[in-house]
Amino acid sequence: MASSINASTSGPGGVITTADNSGILNLQSGGTTVATVNSSGLQVTTLNSSTVPTAAGTVMVSGNMPTFFAYQSVAQTYSSTSTIYKVTYDTTSGYWNTGAYSTSTSTFQPTVAGYYQVSAGVGIISSGGVASDLFLYKNGSAFFDSRWYFNGVNQILAGSWLVYLNGSTDYLNVYVNQGYGSTNSVAQSDRSYFSAVLVRTV
Repeated sequence: MASSINASTSGPGGVITTADNSGILNLQSGGTTVATVNSSGLQVTTLNSSTVPTAAGTVMVSGNMPTFFAYQSVAQTYSSTSTIYKVTYDTTSGYWNTGAYSTSTSTFQPTVAGYYQVSAGVGIISSGGVASDLFLYKNGSAFFDSRWYFNGVNQILAGSWLVYLNGSTDYLNVYVNQGYGSTNSVAQSDRSYFSAVLVRTV
């Protein structure tokens, strides 16, 4: 059993209360329990809307939080050490792409302003011993540079950055410069990948 406060929708209406000593209180509308208060706290049975405090910003729910995970399914050739190549990530992973990422241009351009945690990697077939760079480009210009130097065979160039995007014109791409002469990327989802998730709105 439980005590209850019911906003009645029948008869003369009004608030109907019942009481017992169970220590449990049901909040009801028209006889239907929508929330319960007990020793564990408040348990909401039905939640169809939220009250948002007066403040500037965007309320985020699962349907409007830009996020994606893309990877390279077809290897690229990077034939020159003097060229900075745009990395292609041509495949997205199912529900992880909310529409802000284009596989045709390998571009992430979200429509919600905020700070994004961005991660990228590219596998390089190499013999080791020279430096290579992984670049995060914002709006067509180098924004971050992760330099790697390995003595072993093959490399995974990787980086993770916190980036502000304005939700309209800002966009991101990934570029690479390798120091081996002519080499190929490794087209695997755990080697060559690009992802982002919104962590805070403005």
